[in-house]
Amino acid sequence: MRKTITFTAACACALIALGTLDAAVIQVDNFDHGDPTLPGWTLFDLSAGQPWGPGAYDPTSGALRIYHTGSELVTPGAPFTQTAMFAQWNDSTAALSPFNQGYWRGQIRIDEPNSNAALELRADLGTGSGYVMFGGTKSSSTNPSLAGTFQLSKFVNGAETALWRSGIEYKLGETWNMEVGAVGKRISAKVWKVGDPEPLDPQYSEIDPSAPASGTIAISADKILGVTVPARADATFDNLEFRPVPEPATVVLGIVGLGLLAYRRARGPAD
Repeated sequence: MRKTITFTAACACALIALGTLDAAVIQVDNFDHGDPTLPGWTLFDLSAGQPWGPGAYDPTSGALRIYHTGSELVTPGAPFTQTAMFAQWNDSTAALSPFNQGYWRGQIRIDEPNSNAALELRADLGTGSGYVMFGGTKSSSTNPSLAGTFQLSKFVNGAETALWRSGIEYKLGETWNMEVGAVGKRISAKVWKVGDPEPLDPQYSEIDPSAPASGTIAISADKILGVTVPARADATFDNLEFRPVPEPATVVLGIVGLGLLAYRRARGPAD
């Protein structure tokens, strides 16, 4: 009995120790540097060469504004492959990236009607795949009374599936926090206005059996998909950070391993 209690206590101590692993925060970029070369980022401006492009990436205010600079508005029906402006965080492309498991968050503000800002997680920009958390200044068809709203979607080779339509209203010029998470196959999302308390729990959290195991993190600005009037993208990002979490299986193995180590030390020399 004593050995059982000792081993249980050792595992509990290991669990507490491992629980601190998700406390580390990777400060991706707050743009206080104001450097227009945007060190650490790779830019993919799909609006280049279009009448509404090219896109501009301007961090000189201490936040990153991404917007269309062309003389014409985006015509209705133009695909995102001709309109979107992405920025991908280079460190997230590494083979053993810490950005595959955890929570990708930042602040967004939208300053043009029919425009959106997005966070991409476990993304493959080359194939148009990954999880995308949108904030936009046009309501979805299911919330026509809202000035704007938030939505989490999954893209596979460019095909979109809406996972969560928040029903939370976003208004032009407001600054909000957005977060999209992926831990194992559990996908989550939450949003809250800057100045309001952060929700303790995600407003969306579900298992995705076909969740990709890895990918990059990115941000993007674009006109709203499916908009029926001419539009221009104009979105600002700030205080981008990633909160890594160990893979669930790794946590279990770590608990057992540390528990056994603590148990052996507690027992002392073999009888």
